[in-house]
Amino acid sequence: MARTREFDTEAAVSRAMELFWLRGYEATSVRDLTQHLGIGQGSLYAAFGGKDGLYRAALEHYRTTLAAAALRGLEEEADARVRRSARC
Repeated sequence: MARTREFDTEAAVSRAMELFWLRGYEATSVRDLTQHLGIGQGSLYAAFGGKDGLYRAALEHYRTTLAAAALRGLEEEADARVRRSARC
């Protein structure tokens, strides 16, 4: 019988995205991830298949949240100069 996941995967992906952003993929170890996320190595592998799977999930999270918001902002304003001057 499979155990139920005892952590919030969305929160873990979001926190992993931040860590990958700060350190980069190569400089972030599985140990760094498990410590930063507060989960065990087995849980990381069970949920994401490993570091690469978690990285891909973090990229998708970035694409659907931060990048999507930035793109919406660009689409709403036809002229980026107008948008910038409105913020100043």
